[in-house]
This record gives sequence, structure tokens and C-alpha cells, in this order.
Amino acid sequence: MTGDGFASIDFGSSGSQVATLTVTGQTGIATGDHVECWVMGNGTTVDHNAYEHAIVPLTIKCTAIVAATSFTVLGVSPIHLTGLFKFRWIWSTITP
Repeated sequence: MTGDGFASIDFGSSGSQVATLTVTGQTGIATGDHVECWVMGNGTTVDHNAYEHAIVPLTIKCTAIVAATSFTVLGVSPIHLTGLFKFRWIWSTITP
């Protein structure tokens, strides 16, 4: 199985270097599946334009999968960020 989509991670109005988001509704995901997340250079939100999405030093990683439910995304930056950043994600079942 596979799933894909996009979401926005929120560093808040006062900002932070770390933010998390749980992506729910993933009924087909299993604990051993592979999840990838990334910030697209053409992404935009109410807080940041495509240029900011392209150059911001932001690492997005999957940190936890809950079978048939969700996965959690961790966003980390070496600088203090504020507001929403859009990211894309995809997961797939890996069979031996």
C-alpha cells in the first residue's frame, strides 16, 4: 500500500527551532512502512512564500508510525522559525 499528501507544520507565532505534527487518517499504514517528508521549494502558506520554502534550513523527518492510524513528523531548524511551512509526504509498504 501507499499513501501521499501534504500538510503544514506550525512553529507558532512566537517561534521555535522544533515543531511536530501528527498526520492522521492513515488506515493502511503499518509500523514497518517507509515514510518520507520534504519541504517543496514551490510550497506556500499564509506565513511563508515559495522563496522562503525553497531556502529555509528545515529538516523534516518521520518520528513515529502508529499502525492503521498515523505518523508523526518532526521539523527541526538551526534557526528560530515562526509560522507554517508546507511539506509533502509519501509512505509505502516495503515487502521483502
